[in-house]
Amino acid sequence: MRFWKLIIAGLAAGVFAFTGITAASAAPVKLRIAWIVPAGDAPLALFKVPGIARHEGKSYTLDFVHMTSTPAMITALAAGEIDLVPFAYSSFALAVENARLTDLRIIADVFQDGVDDHYTTQFMVLKDSPIKTIADLKGKVVTSNGAGSAVDIALRAMLKKHGMVAGRDYTLIESAFPNMKAELLSHKVDLITGVQPFSEDPQLRAAARTLFTQKQAIGVSQMIVMCAREAFIKKNRAALVDFLEDNLRELHWYHEAAHHAGAIKTVADCKIGDTITDDKRPTAEPLPGFKPAQPVVFCGLFPVDAADFEALRAAMGRLRLNDASFQFEPETSAALGFGFRCGFLGLLHLEIIRERLVREFDLDLIATAPSVIYRVALRTGKEVEVHNPVDMPDPTVIERIDEPWIEATIMVPDGYLGQVLKLCEEKRGEQVNLTYTGNRVMVVYHLPLNEVVFDFYDRLKSASRGYASFDYHVIEYRPGDLVKLTIMVNGEPVDALAAIVHRGRVEQRGRQLCERLKDLIPRQLFRIAIQAAIGGRVIARETVSAMRKDVLAKCYGGDVSRKRKLLEKQKAGKKRMRQVGNVDIPQEAFLAALKMGEE
Repeated sequence: MRFWKLIIAGLAAGVFAFTGITAASAAPVKLRIAWIVPAGDAPLALFKVPGIARHEGKSYTLDFVHMTSTPAMITALAAGEIDLVPFAYSSFALAVENARLTDLRIIADVFQDGVDDHYTTQFMVLKDSPIKTIADLKGKVVTSNGAGSAVDIALRAMLKKHGMVAGRDYTLIESAFPNMKAELLSHKVDLITGVQPFSEDPQLRAAARTLFTQKQAIGVSQMIVMCAREAFIKKNRAALVDFLEDNLRELHWYHEAAHHAGAIKTVADCKIGDTITDDKRPTAEPLPGFKPAQPVVFCGLFPVDAADFEALRAAMGRLRLNDASFQFEPETSAALGFGFRCGFLGLLHLEIIRERLVREFDLDLIATAPSVIYRVALRTGKEVEVHNPVDMPDPTVIERIDEPWIEATIMVPDGYLGQVLKLCEEKRGEQVNLTYTGNRVMVVYHLPLNEVVFDFYDRLKSASRGYASFDYHVIEYRPGDLVKLTIMVNGEPVDALAAIVHRGRVEQRGRQLCERLKDLIPRQLFRIAIQAAIGGRVIARETVSAMRKDVLAKCYGGDVSRKRKLLEKQKAGKKRMRQVGNVDIPQEAFLAALKMGEE
């Protein structure tokens, strides 16, 4: 029993710009199709119906040119005597390699089953190669003719069955069919794709052997393709589009720059991994394997000038077009006004997005201290996720707070190992492994992510003079003794400076932040109290002294009661001013929250 399966591949830059082109009003284009097989054989798999009717009066007409063999079709195609050729995939490779038809393009394809494995795509190694099984390909170099092609899908699928992923377990390089044989024979690569039937190349037959076939990899034997030359495609694009839509069972455009027009009002509604299906023949379920990116680090971004809020929204929307992992939603801060709460994959992602907003869109931004996702178990049995410290529930209703932990891998010269270990221990780290490789050391630590997002990377670079490298991934959530640290300026809490901190370090961090703010907040005509608090308990305080006018300058003597009266009057005025006065916190104060460990 025969069945057909469409090859699905990624889009790449190339020939077609399929934009729903309508038929031109000029005379129909005659499409000359080469044909060498009787009805019912392989190439008919490309078409919707067993018999192909001629379409007159549209943008094209069909003229079937009967050929005696595949070489005859290739010769006629090279001479311009025919326009479209249905090939077996191996014949397409022959046409490119032997006839030097480098401008030949595949415009549609379909898999065919039920043919002899002799004609299927083969994956070959040298006979004297130590590679005996597919598992031996680990750490080797293999070739493909391009991402998304049939052989690329078959190759990746077979190696994935054996637990191997490109880039991690083996090296996958792209190579043109004419070059593959020479690369294998010169030992530059370890495995190539069979560019033609194995028995038709004496040199390959003598030197190489088949390790596995496309049939073994993905269960189908052969691919039938519809080909045309690039110049013809560009000249008759509209007619070809009509022909393919009218006649072919399924469409697959190689090398195309395409777009899909849909009634989508918001770009964010269309996510990477969404399955596009036919409205008349919808799929029963979406394609598996796609999961949305989950943010790990969160940060608030606010415009310095409130008038730039809409410009910031538009800029983030444009960044979202080519970075689906970047997420944002509006939020309001009493201190900073209107802004956005943004989710990132990590600290580097945060820095890149912030720099792009500043440089590409010319925006002045205030970034709040980064935070992570906490899982808070309530006494009612409910569990909530907290992205922003401001949203932390009341301590009286919290049963447990779980924080994310990471496995961090640090490579550092052995001369700086002591400082790096000290830093990791300060961050509540747990050492997992320590390995020497020459004069370098690989250190593996388990660390709480909330300790890393503040200043860990900067301090690591300082401790190692820039020689240390750092990589991490989230491994689990663990219960932690965490509390919410609130910063109050002039008696008002500043949401943007709130943080969730381990109880053992909260007083130290509160004092450091108050001291920093004291130096950064400009003096006013009244005293400013800067306080760090846990709930209703103040754990640290600094005071920015008021600027005072010398009201006694005009007194050159006289009774002391006169001087006291002037001082009391000044004191009362400053008390009233403190009650109604506003304190403007500069951007440097918010950036200071990111560098608490630098003194």
